[in-house]
Amino acid sequence: MQPIQRRQGTAWPAGWFAGYGRPDRPAAAGTWTYLPLVLLAALLLRVLVAFSSNSMAHPDEMFQYLEQAHRLAFGHGLVPWEYTYGIRSWLIPGFIAAILSLFDQAGLRGPDYYIRGVEVAFCVISLSLPYFVYRVGQAVFDESAARLALLLAAFWYELVYFAHKPMPDVLGVYALFATIALLFAKPGRTAALGFGLFAALTVAIRFQFLPMIGVLLLVHLACHRRSAAYSLAAFCLAVVAIGLLDHYSWDYFLSSIILNLELNFLQNVSEIFGVRRFYFYGAAIVLLSGGIAVLGTLGLVMNRRRAWPLILVAATGLLAFHVPAHKETRFVLWFTPFYLLGFAHVLDRACRLVPPAGRVRLRSAGLAALAAWPLTVSGLGLATALPYQEKLHGDRLLADVDSRRAYLWLSRQDDVAAVVDESRTPWWVSGGYYTLHHDVPLYFAGLHRAEIDAIHDKAPEFASHWLTRANPPPDGFDLVKRLDAVRIWRRRETPPTTKILPGFGYDMPPPAGLAGIEPKVTPRWSPPPGSGPAR
Repeated sequence: MQPIQRRQGTAWPAGWFAGYGRPDRPAAAGTWTYLPLVLLAALLLRVLVAFSSNSMAHPDEMFQYLEQAHRLAFGHGLVPWEYTYGIRSWLIPGFIAAILSLFDQAGLRGPDYYIRGVEVAFCVISLSLPYFVYRVGQAVFDESAARLALLLAAFWYELVYFAHKPMPDVLGVYALFATIALLFAKPGRTAALGFGLFAALTVAIRFQFLPMIGVLLLVHLACHRRSAAYSLAAFCLAVVAIGLLDHYSWDYFLSSIILNLELNFLQNVSEIFGVRRFYFYGAAIVLLSGGIAVLGTLGLVMNRRRAWPLILVAATGLLAFHVPAHKETRFVLWFTPFYLLGFAHVLDRACRLVPPAGRVRLRSAGLAALAAWPLTVSGLGLATALPYQEKLHGDRLLADVDSRRAYLWLSRQDDVAAVVDESRTPWWVSGGYYTLHHDVPLYFAGLHRAEIDAIHDKAPEFASHWLTRANPPPDGFDLVKRLDAVRIWRRRETPPTTKILPGFGYDMPPPAGLAGIEPKVTPRWSPPPGSGPAR
């Protein structure tokens, strides 16, 4: 039998990772004096980026979370198929809905206020990632490497761009790194409880992170046996609470996880939205990082005696995410802080290898050269100028989308009774009711083409405003606003009442792959089929 080493009450077989660092032996608990200033600068940059663009990282950003929060707070919004089949948790939309309600209660009503408020709130939340990256860097490497990792995570272009976006791909990373940081924290009841709660929160936000959380739970159990009972109890109780939220929302325990797995993996519904080759993630990570991910991964391996928990978690995650055929770059955004930590270690070690005689000059030159690499990549990344970046991200990062600006302009008008959108904007990339805000019929040319064509000779009876690009609206409308290529028209005469097109409702059509598959849930907050504004 192998001898047992006992440190801090933990039994640890000497043959396991012999000579390797252990996460139950935390680094010094000091804090860099300039940490608050770095986080403040990071916040200002994030808010500036958020206020400078209205682009969507993905349609899910709007219609899975922001639109549903608006529906929960104000009672109306488009309903995508995921909220009919119960494969989404109301955790994120519920949090956003609370922010919307606070603004409404404070008298700051309308998208001009609550959109910015939500963006700032998520920018503040995003600061948790560079903070926890700094703490992990202290434990795995040393103070100088941790500071470099903090700076990289604070100003890396993808983390800055996604900071204001309420997407589980991003929020899950924050909870994941909080869990990792608590793994390296000083053992004790408080750290164990926090570890379990953040581990469960990670799963609640992004259940696809479960393999990585499973690895973290096993490492925590091996390294912190005295307090493991607290972490496991906190994790299990939090998972039950998540399941009860789903049960309340959908009348189905853990619906957002169980039914999601059933539809996307057993029924292969996710493959409707595209299939990628096995090596897609590797190529995408290298291209979007400007090659920094390669050196950063090597940096983790170089310090494997202390970084082995990070390597184990990252390797598990990459393997797990390569299994599904449907792949998107946002799905592996979680890997970014891992390779930034490794790159910080490489940068720190490179500076220390300079001979003593020329240390000051060469160290400064080396630091400047290596620091210029991530700065250049981040600058090009924000400008969407990296090779293949626009194709991988699907759009320019900093863009001012005219159709969404049109929705925001309409939200400020008092005479909006019904809107026809012929601006060539599909419903899933429009501003939705989250931006329009008015509880009025919203007709999309892609959904209501036949009905719109049928009312052209009496259009003012059905719509107060018409959005177009090159094509003019039907007779009876005057141009009132032009936002780049989008034109907003208002009807010339207002009838006593505005008619509603037959069959109009909030429910959006499901993909063809769901044909014949009936929902297993009873949505608590979904409107009845075919329902629309009461006018």
